[in-house]
Amino acid sequence: MTSIFKQRGWQVFMVFLLLFAVLLIAEGNLRYQAFVEQEEQRAEAMRGLPGDGSEIDLAMPDRRYLVTKLRSIVLENAAIFFIVMVIGGVPMWLQRRDLWSAHKHIDSLNKSNASLQHTSLHDPLTGNANRILLAERLEQAILNGQRTGELFALLVIDLNRFKAVNDALGHAVGDELLRQLGVRLKLLLRETDTVARMGGDEFAILARIETSGQVDSVLAKVFDQFDAPFEIGISTLNISAHIGVAMFPQHGRDAATLLERADAAMYVAKKSRVSFSIYDAVDAQKRPDRLALLGRLREAIAQDELELWYQPKVNIEDRSVYGVEALVRWNHPTHGIIFPDEFLPLAEQSSVIQLLTIHVLEQALRFLALLLRRGYRIKLAVNLSARILEDPEFPVDVVALLQDWDLPPELLQFEITENLELATNADPLAVLRRLRSIGVGLSIDDFGVGYSSLFYLKNLPVNELKLDKSFAMNMVGDKRDAAIIRSSIELAHSLGLSVVAEGVESQQAMDMLASYGCDIAQGTLIAAALTEDELLNWLDGR
Repeated sequence: MTSIFKQRGWQVFMVFLLLFAVLLIAEGNLRYQAFVEQEEQRAEAMRGLPGDGSEIDLAMPDRRYLVTKLRSIVLENAAIFFIVMVIGGVPMWLQRRDLWSAHKHIDSLNKSNASLQHTSLHDPLTGNANRILLAERLEQAILNGQRTGELFALLVIDLNRFKAVNDALGHAVGDELLRQLGVRLKLLLRETDTVARMGGDEFAILARIETSGQVDSVLAKVFDQFDAPFEIGISTLNISAHIGVAMFPQHGRDAATLLERADAAMYVAKKSRVSFSIYDAVDAQKRPDRLALLGRLREAIAQDELELWYQPKVNIEDRSVYGVEALVRWNHPTHGIIFPDEFLPLAEQSSVIQLLTIHVLEQALRFLALLLRRGYRIKLAVNLSARILEDPEFPVDVVALLQDWDLPPELLQFEITENLELATNADPLAVLRRLRSIGVGLSIDDFGVGYSSLFYLKNLPVNELKLDKSFAMNMVGDKRDAAIIRSSIELAHSLGLSVVAEGVESQQAMDMLASYGCDIAQGTLIAAALTEDELLNWLDGR
């Protein structure tokens, strides 16, 4: 009852005032009638008194007197009504004002909440859906597909040379390009489809289809948007894209799998230099074990099934410990130890490589902090995939992890494998320069087996060259391998780089490397890859 009164108090009070006014009118009428009757009785009594007749008129009720009395009654009741209205109305008015303010505040909060919800689900630059909303729409589409049998395709779109636009014309032009593309993609699709910006220059489209063949029509519409140039200020831009496609249900029945396979297909298109690639289900059937490993890898990271082993490096001149290289192993609950060459190539074709790299780096830095506490100030080398260098935020993650473990950046060394596309691509080069600027060391791994070794030495901001292990393993019996090693060492030193020889398995090879002036050695002659406990025992025993 109290709650109802609070909500409807003003209306209740108005009804009360109306009833009170009726009662006052009725009461005033009764008082006036009683007064008139009293006056008539008085006049009647005066008629019976002796006199000359003129007194009879004087005894009759005076009309003006009656009007004055009526006015007095009305004024009295009006005063009472006004007092009641003020006493009861002012609090009610204040309550109503507070309620109105509260309702206004609630409306404002509702609008703010709606705005926050929209912001949390949409990309602030383009207004398209973001990753979170895309994941929700994917789950809804999957549930709908399971119920009705409806098909859909997931397209992952990666723009070509977008960074070159930013570098040449500025980020404002790059942002406008992304906005215009977001509008184009949204206009070409139906209301039931979703366009999302995944971050950077990557978009995704969730499109409902009637048959798998309809994907060609969707792709044609998307590529049409890239055929038309983008007019931005005085600039006319022509851009292209690589697109990866995965379809429900044939390529996956859950959101994570579909995203990974669309992403993997996009990466295949990019590496193959074709405009698009549809996830190859036939090829997947030929490689069930490897694909099963990829599907399980994300879970393995979460369950901490990946282990790091460490192979020591020594300074050749005095045999002191220079550092260690972190080597990842997958301790699979069914298959046992799985070496990286069995799962890393697959991981590099999907977004799992980002998770894997950060996980490995965090575990390696944790152990490096332990080594420092034990008094071993040595360098730690971690291998980097070329794909992780496409992420411009990776250096930020590295700085954060170094700060978390309170480690100096000069103790961390990243090893990168020769790759012509890496050397000529601006994005990875920018990431490498940022890593070098924060004090992290960079090493060219497997030097001598690629096609762009000299180009690498000229363009990459490295401080170390690591010779491919095949040269050191064969140098004792092969004069050409020995000559390659000697000339590579001389070249590196002339460029101010230190040299690591990997694959040192004999004392004779070690002696030859020393005579050539090689700086650092790594191989089974020194030690094989060791677990954390084994490495600590090895260090303590030296």
